[in-house]
Amino acid sequence: MTRTVISLSVAALLAVGLILTGCNGEEKAKEPAGSRGPQTAGQPSGGDKPGPQQPAPPQPVAPTQPAPEPAPAPAPAPTTPEPAPAPTMPAPEPAPAPAPVTPPVPAPAPAPTTPAPEPAPPAATGEQKTPWDKAKVGDMMVYNLSGGMKQTYKVTAMDEKQATVQMTTVIGEITNSTDQKFDRVVKTAAAEQVVMPEGIKTETKDLGAETIKVGDQELKCKVTQTTTTMTLPTGTTVTVGKTWMCDDVPMGVVKSQSGPTEGSMETVMELVEFKRGA
Repeated sequence: MTRTVISLSVAALLAVGLILTGCNGEEKAKEPAGSRGPQTAGQPSGGDKPGPQQPAPPQPVAPTQPAPEPAPAPAPAPTTPEPAPAPTMPAPEPAPAPAPVTPPVPAPAPAPTTPAPEPAPPAATGEQKTPWDKAKVGDMMVYNLSGGMKQTYKVTAMDEKQATVQMTTVIGEITNSTDQKFDRVVKTAAAEQVVMPEGIKTETKDLGAETIKVGDQELKCKVTQTTTTMTLPTGTTVTVGKTWMCDDVPMGVVKSQSGPTEGSMETVMELVEFKRGA
């Protein structure tokens, strides 16, 4: 683009110069030949005033060559990245010094043990018939219990060893009935074989006999009083119980009372109806 502009400028200057040269030639041709005398070279004529000097024709201007464009700077040589430094491994920690080995101490010889004494042979045991041994199919007993409950026992079957009894419990409007079996004969142990739990002590006293009427039957009962003392970390509790037992009643119990003292006992179980079976 720059070269084209320069070439056009030079051509325009040459054209202007040719035009001016042509104009000067025409003016000289129009001038009469005698109007000018001979002139010494380099001097004007005596009577004529020197005419205006014609401008020298413009010299042709040599076309200027545009300055060469600077050569592009060479592209920088690709540089190879320096390799990353190799990771340095931490120096290994020195191994701990081995613990000193302590020679094993021999275990002391076991002390001689005295064999435990053999348990004493159990005391002679016997057999005792329960009130159920005299029961008959059809026997029925009705008890009132504390808390408003009522229980009915009815013997439904008998065999050589057991009596089968239907037990019905009524609490308010709720009635529950189950069958239970009672042994006719049980084994008894001597008094020294009966071991009471620690902190509990019982004392039984025979109060003689007493007759209690149930319905139209009079039942001769054996009366027993039992005093139980229970010693706990929180204190000592004493309970006195009194029981009327009769062998003619399959359950054995006719009446039972319990309380903290003899004068404050409450009835917890009492026979109110009793019928013998066939």
